[in-house]
Amino acid sequence: MENNNNVSGTTTPPRKTSTGTKTPKTQIKTVPMKKTLKNQAKVQNPLPNRSTLAVIARRLFHVLIRKKAPYHEELKEMEAFATKFAAMRKRRRISDASMANMLAVLAQYPIEPKTIPQFERHELNPDCMKGVYVLAKNWCIYNKVTI
Repeated sequence: MENNNNVSGTTTPPRKTSTGTKTPKTQIKTVPMKKTLKNQAKVQNPLPNRSTLAVIARRLFHVLIRKKAPYHEELKEMEAFATKFAAMRKRRRISDASMANMLAVLAQYPIEPKTIPQFERHELNPDCMKGVYVLAKNWCIYNKVTI
């Protein structure tokens, strides 16, 4: 009996097998790196960007904790401020009271790279600390506040 393609119940034709290796359908995409803190610190807007401020304060806080540096309490205050501030997404401006707290910390303990000599340059980018300071200073200038 001849093998007819139209007749059901007969043996199925052999499957085609590929000799080459299959290439994955989804190619791995390279994700562009986020802007560095150095770039974020150069914000020209007199009112600080919430996320930038939070990132800078948090990174600075954790590095200082690792190094067991002074400024623990002040940085905890600053981190708490930054965290609270980052949560206020719907508010477009910083409240004056919140920024005044930040400025009080900065005025009492000026955190500039020059004032903390024990930091090595590769371990902490000085712009992290400078960023917080610059953002607060810009706010002062904008609101005509002197510290």
